[in-house]
Amino acid sequence: MNLCLGFHTSLRKLNEALRQLADDKSEGISYTRPIESATCGRTQTAPQFSGRIVGGHEATAHSWPWRVTVHPGYNLDTIKNDLALVRLAEPVQFNENVQPACLPGPDPEPGSEVVLIGWGVTITGGKISPVLKQTEVQVIDHCDQYWTEVDDATQLCFKDKTLTSAACQGDSGGPALQEHDGQWVVEGVTSFGHTTCE
Repeated sequence: MNLCLGFHTSLRKLNEALRQLADDKSEGISYTRPIESATCGRTQTAPQFSGRIVGGHEATAHSWPWRVTVHPGYNLDTIKNDLALVRLAEPVQFNENVQPACLPGPDPEPGSEVVLIGWGVTITGGKISPVLKQTEVQVIDHCDQYWTEVDDATQLCFKDKTLTSAACQGDSGGPALQEHDGQWVVEGVTSFGHTTCE
């Protein structure tokens, strides 16, 4: 089973910049002009990004982010609402390898399988993978038993089925996918996890 075809776009350095900007509570981030942060009372210059990949290939110049909107309730301290929407300057051209993913309905059932994909490290201290990876995990019921900062009403937790792989540093922002009637649905977005991965 290979799901790594078109569900995921890499803006590898975008995640770090979004966290920095979200700390200033910038709601709309434009990459064509300086960013005005009313909360912080200062203007910032947007960082440059590299390593853009769409559909497994280097992206074109038109695929630079045009606008990034960070969830207005994002809180770095509690890791709540750790989500941002990226709007590209031009639409992605869909083909057999590049397709949109469906949005979720009700939460997935505890114990059901979910596939995580990302470019994260595979061992602690390792380098970001140049190849998109995937792993199967199971949905956990009552996340707050494992993570005290998790809100079961708004966040999902997963555990590794085989104890041999899981999400790690660099996988944040990647989708948690589940198949429903032949359609892949984004059930969530990887946000945080253990600090070690072996």
